[in-house]
Amino acid sequence: MLEIRNLKYRSRLNREGGRSRIVVAAAIATAIGLVVSTSLVNASAATKPKALAKATIDFYMGPYAATTDGAMKKLINSFQKANPNVTVRYQTAPWDTYDSKMGTAAKAGDGPGLAMQYTYGKYVADGLLNPIKNWVSPATMKDIIPVFVDPKEKWAIPDLASVRGVFHNTAIATKAGVTSTPQTFDALKAAALKIKASNPGITPVGFISTGDDVAPSFSYYLFGAGGEWIDKEGNFLVDSTASIAALTFLKDLYDNKLLEQDVTANRGAQEERFQAGQTAILPTGNFFVNTLKTNVPNLKYTVGALPRQSGVKPFSVGVTDYFVSFKQGNKAQTAASTALMDHLLKPSNYVAWLAADGFLPITKSAIEPYRKAAPDMAPFLDNLTAAKFYPSADVRWAKVVAIMSESLQNVFLGRTSVVEGLKSAQKQIDALPRA
Repeated sequence: MLEIRNLKYRSRLNREGGRSRIVVAAAIATAIGLVVSTSLVNASAATKPKALAKATIDFYMGPYAATTDGAMKKLINSFQKANPNVTVRYQTAPWDTYDSKMGTAAKAGDGPGLAMQYTYGKYVADGLLNPIKNWVSPATMKDIIPVFVDPKEKWAIPDLASVRGVFHNTAIATKAGVTSTPQTFDALKAAALKIKASNPGITPVGFISTGDDVAPSFSYYLFGAGGEWIDKEGNFLVDSTASIAALTFLKDLYDNKLLEQDVTANRGAQEERFQAGQTAILPTGNFFVNTLKTNVPNLKYTVGALPRQSGVKPFSVGVTDYFVSFKQGNKAQTAASTALMDHLLKPSNYVAWLAADGFLPITKSAIEPYRKAAPDMAPFLDNLTAAKFYPSADVRWAKVVAIMSESLQNVFLGRTSVVEGLKSAQKQIDALPRA
C-alpha cells in the first residue's frame, strides 16, 4: 500500500507525538472533494477583518526541523505586520526541555496563548487550558480534515501530521538477496536473517524503546498484530493477546540480534545510523524523506508498508501533535491567539512551512497545494486514509509511555519475561487516575 521505490532522496512527530483516533478510510477523500466547491479561507475578499485590540501573547513551537525556527519567525513577522496592535513573544527550546519550559511558565500564570503540545492531558488535569470553543474559529474547525476531528475533544486541535512507513536501504537489501519489502512479520524476520548473514556489523532492523518514541515504535507491531492501545471505555490493553504477540516477536528479533541492541538509542541516533548505512531497515515518518534528501541525496532506498501478521488488514500509523491555548488574562489575548493560529493555517503559509519541515497538513484547504509543493510526500498523504493513531490525548498517556518504555527495555535485557513485563505495566497503568 505504501511503496516508493529508489528515491534519491530530524523533528518530534518526527520526535513522536500522536493522536488517538481510529481513522475512517474514506474520510480524507471525501474531505478533499469539498475543497474544490467550498471557500474556507477567503470567505469574503470585500469584508475587511476587524482590527485586533492591543494584546501581547506568548507562542510556543517545538523544533520539528532545522527549518522550523526560520519559518515561525517569518510567519510571526507577517502576522504582526498585518496586526500591529499585537505583540507575539516567540518561544522555543530543544525537545528535552521544551515541555518543562512551557509547564513552568503555565504554572506561574504565563501560559502561552498558542502552543504546540504533544501530551497536553496534564494541563487539562491542572485546569490550565482554554477550551477550543473559546479560541478556535468556526472557519478553522470546518477546514480540519474530518479524520482529525473528535466531537468529544474539548481542548486541542492537531497542528500537523505524519505517516509512518518502513525505510529500506536498497544496497544492503540487494546484497542480502532481499528482493521486495517485507509485508508480514515472518517476511521481516526472514529478510533480517539474510541481512545479518550477508552484512556483518549492520543492524538489520531499527527499533526505538526509549522516551516518547516508544509509542510509535511499539504501535507498528501492536497494530500489526491486530491489537489496540485502548478500548472504547478508556481501558488500556497493554497485556492483551495482541500486545503479548507483538512483544514476543520483537523479543525474538532482539535475542537473535536482528533488532537494535542499544535500548537507549533514540530516534535521532537511529536515523543517523540508517543514513550511514549502519542500519538496514528503519520504520519512521515521512519527514525522513526530507532528511535523506538533504543529508544523503545519493542514498538509494525504498519505503514499504508496515509489516503485519496474517489476517490483519494493511495499515499505517499516523501521528499528530496539537495546538492548545492556555487561559489568558483577557479577551484581547484570546482573540490574538485565534488570529495567529488562523494565520499559521492559511494555506499559503501552512504549505510552505510543512513542505520545508517534511510534515503533512491537517486542513482540507491545504491538501492540493501541498500535493503540488511536496510531490515526494504524495504516497504518505494518500496513506492518511489507512492510518491508526495512538491515544496521546489521554491524560494518562505520558505516564503510559514511560511505563511501556521501561517494560520493553526490561524485557529486551532479560530482566523479566514478555508476559510478566506487560502484566506489570498493565497493573501500573490501571492504577493511574483518569482525570
